[in-house]
Amino acid sequence: MRPNNKKHSLITEKLFPTTFSLLSSRFLILTFFSLLLAASSLLLNSCNTTEPPPIKNGPDTTSQNFIFETYEFGDGFSSSYFNDVWIFDENNIWAVGELRLDNGYTNIVRWDGKKWFSQKPYFTSSGFEGIWALDSSHIYFASGAIRKYIDGKFSVVNTNLGLKNGQGIFKLWGSSESNIWGVGPWGTIVHFDGKEWKKIDFDRQWNFYNITGSKETETAYAVGRNSDFNNIIVELKTGIATIIFNTAITAFPFNFTVLNMINNNELIFAGTDIGKFDLKSKKAEVIHDLPLGYGISLTAVYSPNDIYFFGDQYQQGEKMVHYNGVRFKTFDLSPSNSTIFGGAYAIKNLSVMVGFADNKAYLVTIKRE
Repeated sequence: MRPNNKKHSLITEKLFPTTFSLLSSRFLILTFFSLLLAASSLLLNSCNTTEPPPIKNGPDTTSQNFIFETYEFGDGFSSSYFNDVWIFDENNIWAVGELRLDNGYTNIVRWDGKKWFSQKPYFTSSGFEGIWALDSSHIYFASGAIRKYIDGKFSVVNTNLGLKNGQGIFKLWGSSESNIWGVGPWGTIVHFDGKEWKKIDFDRQWNFYNITGSKETETAYAVGRNSDFNNIIVELKTGIATIIFNTAITAFPFNFTVLNMINNNELIFAGTDIGKFDLKSKKAEVIHDLPLGYGISLTAVYSPNDIYFFGDQYQQGEKMVHYNGVRFKTFDLSPSNSTIFGGAYAIKNLSVMVGFADNKAYLVTIKRE
């Protein structure tokens, strides 16, 4: 299905989205008797007060009618890109990366409900890789190292963790300011306990792509991949990293680098298909087979009945798959085949996905009608 898609900043609006035959007399006769039998059945069961059985996957409570708007940043000559995004509310959105705008370079672009603007100062030409926030006054940024924004002031976190040989902190998650985790390439795992940052020794063969967690259990989960395209899910709790799932051991049927919490007991993950991981049984299952050539790069979860998946299909352009608790529905986002996906976030009735292509950063808002 093609969405109602508006493209800004050099934007054009795009609006995307029987047989009749005569019935034979024989068919009319059969239809008459079918209707007569149906009416008899209805009469016989009119006093039956038994409620219908519940839908297996839960109630269909979430609309899948969306309005898509695309925003582009950069001049197309100097490289501009978004790597991550955070939504505080519909009038306060932060996207991070490295952008060349008319007024210079920036690492942060913000939405105030009316316009996008660059947040000063400019920090690093290496770009920001990740963002995590406790609230709008306590925001942390990953750029290999860690920076933070507290009550309107930016500062560098001096971790002195001894990261080396390509290691760096690229993605962050926390349950509070005394429980923050960071992950990245070559086995990078770090933890903040409210007093100090510590590096957690881990096998360097694993590159971590994504981290999620539960505030209630104060537990984080990271997804990693090695050069053999094996995947792991690592549980991060009380300063300890434990592998709880390894596709090399289980021979799981597809690769994935996308991970998010559904609830305290389940994780959703995606790649060439979509799966679910039960944290109690430590078992994974495929819950949705994607068409051939699909690759999911991002997911954003608002609730178990409101999950967004972003990726592409080989030579078919960008796709969004939405799950509303009952069904998966696919939307065409763009015909581009050169997109690199950065990050995604969802709140009620709004999701934002960011990435880059052709030296421009771009951001897509998905609003429920």
